[in-house]
Amino acid sequence: MTKQIPWLRVLLEGLVIVSSILLAFGIDAWWENVKDGRSEAAYLSRLEADLRVDLSEWDGQGPVLSLKQAALDRALSWIQAPDEAPQAIDQLLEDLAQGTIFAYEGGFVAQSATFDELISSGTLGLLSPEVRTALQNYYRLVETHRARLAARQTGFAPAMYGLIPRESEFIVLEGLDESYKARVAEQILTSNIEALVIAERNRGRARQGAIETVLEQAQAVVDLLVAGRSK
Repeated sequence: MTKQIPWLRVLLEGLVIVSSILLAFGIDAWWENVKDGRSEAAYLSRLEADLRVDLSEWDGQGPVLSLKQAALDRALSWIQAPDEAPQAIDQLLEDLAQGTIFAYEGGFVAQSATFDELISSGTLGLLSPEVRTALQNYYRLVETHRARLAARQTGFAPAMYGLIPRESEFIVLEGLDESYKARVAEQILTSNIEALVIAERNRGRARQGAIETVLEQAQAVVDLLVAGRSK
């Protein structure tokens, strides 16, 4: 006697198995989404922290660059209309020393550790297209300005380091003899210092413009990151 196959039972058992498999896949996909969401949030927080360091750095450089520019303006005025009074020469040497601030491209660097990690690990796709584009544009902008400033580096700082004795990096050595300082002033007048002052002054203005640009861009990226974390 042929035994009848319980098709209904087989069908139900099959449905249970298929449902279990689909449920497992669904749970895995859900958990992956949860992990990706957590990873994205962590990266957004770290990126924001990096950018806030940049904001502080760019913002802090602005006033220092203003001091540098004012010092170079005064030095240029002295060279074009020399004043041999001791106080005027003292001011000249101080101004030339301070003019060497940010004379090299050092300091024009963004915090990119988190962004570099996203690139190297292949996880940049965790971020939204808008955030990815904003970050890429920001770091590209910083590198562009850094390269331009490096290409415009002048011979001003090396000349000043070989001309003015220092107490510290940007401070004239105390106790210099008046006759010695007068000789230094004479060397300034008889050398090509004016051209170097003008070149460094122009480069300082270029750096000021670059700082303003990257500061604005950094703030825009931070605002975007904050908005992304609040979703």
